[in-house]
Amino acid sequence: MGYEALIIFTTIATSNFTDNRKELNKNFLDLKSESTKKSLFFKGTIFAMILFVFTCLLIFPSLKNYISFFIAGSEEENIRNYIRLLNIRANVPSIIYWIYIMFVDLLQIFLPIVLIEYIFKKIGRHNTKRALLLSFCIIFMVLLFMTPEKARSIQLAVSLFLVLHFIYPQHIRKIIPFALVFVSIFSLIALLLKSGVYREESDLWGFVSETLNAYFSGPLNVVASISMQQNSSIKLIISDILNSLPFVKHYFMEWDTTPKYFNYSIKGTGATVSKIIPMIGQGYFYFGFLLSPIISIISIKVAMKLEKIANLTTNIFKRYLYIFATINFALSPVLYNFNISLSTFWDIIIILILMKLADLKLRKKTIGI
Repeated sequence: MGYEALIIFTTIATSNFTDNRKELNKNFLDLKSESTKKSLFFKGTIFAMILFVFTCLLIFPSLKNYISFFIAGSEEENIRNYIRLLNIRANVPSIIYWIYIMFVDLLQIFLPIVLIEYIFKKIGRHNTKRALLLSFCIIFMVLLFMTPEKARSIQLAVSLFLVLHFIYPQHIRKIIPFALVFVSIFSLIALLLKSGVYREESDLWGFVSETLNAYFSGPLNVVASISMQQNSSIKLIISDILNSLPFVKHYFMEWDTTPKYFNYSIKGTGATVSKIIPMIGQGYFYFGFLLSPIISIISIKVAMKLEKIANLTTNIFKRYLYIFATINFALSPVLYNFNISLSTFWDIIIILILMKLADLKLRKKTIGI
């Protein structure tokens, strides 16, 4: 872990020394470039996704268990939820299940920013306080309704808040201290709930330590990841990539992956894949000790590049996506692994492709094609 930290901070330091950062007037909003949302193609895509999700919920009500209200609970509760999802998967046609999952994940990312942008255009220009209140309500809902990827909701909420700072800089600057207090309290409550504070056992701090170890690449998980007995191979790396692709992963679920090996090494063969292998351990498993930080370095470099793109982007929607991607890749060395980062990356790519297609449709319509 110390070796990884040294390499990463060296990478950041050298990058900051060699890069000439460009400054942008953040008070400037390029509203004309936001024609994507005006495209019938884009609106139709959003409507089709929402319609498909609600239709699936009507036909297969058990799919609602993919979405939870706030923190589900302790590790044991997570395992029960995982088993519940496996049962749902067995009772729902595979193609419907995986399209439903993909659509819910995509809607979770871009539906909030669509609503916030709509509020800004319709209300924000003449009633900023009301627009901010409605926008904060949306952020609060993003925090409350979670998929199995709990941390994503927090990252999305932070991304939305940063976008609000871009849209309403004067107002948001005044409430940043209160926002930091709120996030701290919210995170503490989430940590305690995740650790099972409501349980009768007296070893609360032991459970808190276990939760922190699981979510922040703690020493125990790092040791477990570098102690895996299985051998790395090109096929395993390909399997990790394929199992990170939205919908495509359905066809490769039976292939072995490093998260499976990690959970097997901790809980035995056939165990549920509920624990996250640390990125440094994954790098060690792939490339050995000397090159073990390579995935973390790439993740940090990508985050720094995306941050620059976000700072130079005046389109609200795209800025939000780049901020979210920046946060995701920046946290990956501590919070995630290669598989989860790649999965989120592909979700963002799909949304950007939809935006590009919408722009093309709009241009063709404009020039009369």
